[in-house]
Amino acid sequence: MSQPNEAFDIQTYMTQGVERVVSDALKATLRDPRESAFMLRFAAASRAASKKRRKAEDAGEHIPPFLIASITSQCNLHCAGCYSRCNHATVDAAPVEQLTDEEWLRIFEEADELGISFILLAGGEPMLRRDIIQAAGKRPGILFPIFTNGTFMDKEYLPEKYVQAMSVQQQEVYKPITLQRLMTMSVDGFPFRLSGSNWLEEALSIPLKEPETCTFAYSNVPAYLTGVAVSAAVEERLDQYLNRRLFRPLGIPDPPCQFSPEGYFYGATGMELTVNELSRIGLMLSREGKYGQKQIVPAAYVKDATSVQQMNREGGYGYFFWKYRDGFSLNGKWGQKCYVLPKQRMMITFLSHLEEGSDKIRGSMEKHLLGGNEGNDPVAKNR
Repeated sequence: MSQPNEAFDIQTYMTQGVERVVSDALKATLRDPRESAFMLRFAAASRAASKKRRKAEDAGEHIPPFLIASITSQCNLHCAGCYSRCNHATVDAAPVEQLTDEEWLRIFEEADELGISFILLAGGEPMLRRDIIQAAGKRPGILFPIFTNGTFMDKEYLPEKYVQAMSVQQQEVYKPITLQRLMTMSVDGFPFRLSGSNWLEEALSIPLKEPETCTFAYSNVPAYLTGVAVSAAVEERLDQYLNRRLFRPLGIPDPPCQFSPEGYFYGATGMELTVNELSRIGLMLSREGKYGQKQIVPAAYVKDATSVQQMNREGGYGYFFWKYRDGFSLNGKWGQKCYVLPKQRMMITFLSHLEEGSDKIRGSMEKHLLGGNEGNDPVAKNR
């Protein structure tokens, strides 16, 4: 006769989960000494916190290893299927009464004293409460993941030493430039490409004349700055982050890519993909971020990214995606294209290396594969 299973110990289960996260994070930072040093310090703090929780448990008091802190109910997006919107817990405007950054800092201090190691900052959109995020940074014994839609990561999330090197006037210039503005190419005044020995210093010193005005201005600089900001936010080289979160789940071996002179992922050009690999990305996007049985990218983000966010003469632009007919396209240099057409249930991908005249391939596609129907493509109509 089998013996009954031992009673489930939620404290042990949660503590082991925290330890696994710390162990995996340490492995992921082995190539970067600064990141490894940070994670080693946190690992030591996490072990000390675990001892506090065990001591409290022995005294009959249960302390969880992690908390979820909903620091605001305000959000800038209306994502389909958002449970918080459906429950009317999320609103467009900031609430009249909410906890201050000092009050949240006191909560974080008390959590640290109790032995809590993780606090997930959620919302609404937590990036709207930067005062609290800055307060959280004062508690190095706690890890603060941020559950964010990413549209409010701007110069405040660029590497600190570069921001500090900016003049006060230039910092004011960059204040209205959010990550969303960069992803929609709606910042006028950037050169087409950077060419100096330190691209980040060069980009942050460009004297933008009207940074508040949203005007479509295609340039390689916004994609590069977006990559720098995201890399700083996730505290990981962006190519490594993309390999882990996007390419490998799609079955794509780590693709070759280009870096800036100071070592940041370029983003605007230089990545090498085969037709099959580019098609996998298009297929995942056509299925609302899902590939096989796995959700690679949130469906709500795919919808926003591939929808028109900024108008232009070509018919509209999303988050680095071009509007095309009833769908969208992924465009690379000199004729690398992936067209996704939902109504026709069609995806067309081709690669070329034509420094001039790559639009002729699209013309052939429209004539032979799309029946010559130009639809709502203003570029086709103007040829």
